[in-house]
Amino acid sequence: MADIAFRTPAKPAPTLTTAATSLLRPDVERNSPWAKRYRQLYGKYVADLGGGTGLSEGQRQLVRRCAAITIELEFMETKLANARARGRSTRLDQIEIFQRALNTQKRLLESLGIHRGRIAAHDAAPSLSSILRGEGSRGSRGSRAGARP
Repeated sequence: MADIAFRTPAKPAPTLTTAATSLLRPDVERNSPWAKRYRQLYGKYVADLGGGTGLSEGQRQLVRRCAAITIELEFMETKLANARARGRSTRLDQIEIFQRALNTQKRLLESLGIHRGRIAAHDAAPSLSSILRGEGSRGSRGSRAGARP
């Protein structure tokens, strides 16, 4: 009888969802809304960076933190909006915590090189020197938008 070589099947490459799920702590409920949103954001941020294969461990750590803080910001936004909708005022400490978290998210995104839009801020608005030279007006050449005659 011929010898039959048994091969162990190759492990499938981890999908982004699998990778994102395994990044969660073992005591986190995998099917919770938080975990689902985390996987979604993690995947989007990784895609923004060109995919997971070229990311360093440091970048992966920043993406994880950014996804987590984004979720918490979304929950805070919902709480703030619902309080206002019910006619309640927002406590100053809640606004301060929200603002700090928002600044942290912004710094994380900047560290990763993920920006809000394709146009950099310096390209979106004319500089003061170009306006003074008459080159940077947004309306017709040499006129200011909204200016009175």
